[in-house]
Amino acid sequence: MRRAELASIPPQLVFVLQNNIVFPNAELNVQYAYRGESRCNDDSTFQGSCGAYTGFEVGEEQHTTNARLGWTSSDNSWGAALYVQNLFDEQYVRSIGGQGLSVLGTPVGTITAPRMFGIEGSFRF
Repeated sequence: MRRAELASIPPQLVFVLQNNIVFPNAELNVQYAYRGESRCNDDSTFQGSCGAYTGFEVGEEQHTTNARLGWTSSDNSWGAALYVQNLFDEQYVRSIGGQGLSVLGTPVGTITAPRMFGIEGSFRF
């Protein structure tokens, strides 16, 4: 393996569980995703994709749960749904870096999305 490839070693365990419960005119979908702790090395720590810092950790294990409840009319002409992504509002630091880190010592961090929810509608003609 080349040195550049070592910095992007995936975690040892990643999986997704999904369950669909179907009712006569409705459906409930729940997804759970797990991403294990990143396998760190000197390169990934230097690049900011792994490591421990004061107050947070980069590359820690991640848990995400999404849900969607949808309803469709009996003639399938219209429907509505409620959904939520990141149900438990778990946020994780993805990486630390940026030009400010090497020049000013002030890194820029990217984090995962917070809880988001919404309503969707559909109409078929």
